[in-house]
Amino acid sequence: MTDGQKRRLEYVRERVPLRVALYERCFTGKASLAARIKAMCIDCMGVNLKLAKSCPTDWCPLWGGRPSTWVGGRKKKAMSAAQVANTESLSRNRAIPR
Repeated sequence: MTDGQKRRLEYVRERVPLRVALYERCFTGKASLAARIKAMCIDCMGVNLKLAKSCPTDWCPLWGGRPSTWVGGRKKKAMSAAQVANTESLSRNRAIPR
């Protein structure tokens, strides 16, 4: 694991402890493609799982492969304008330690 990956893992451990195992699998090469996409989506949304699940950013190359794209055979409900604005703000101003 690189130093950057170790720092990222600590960042995730502080904010979303339930996702540490997912990131560890990704960083050690043991994660599936779907798991890697899930981790990237969570990361992109500031490690906020709720925002990652309801991401409206359909221009993202990974968007169609997200595990949360379909629920119960139906497309998920659209986000409110406030949620979209918050998501876009997070996407533009990501505070990711490097």
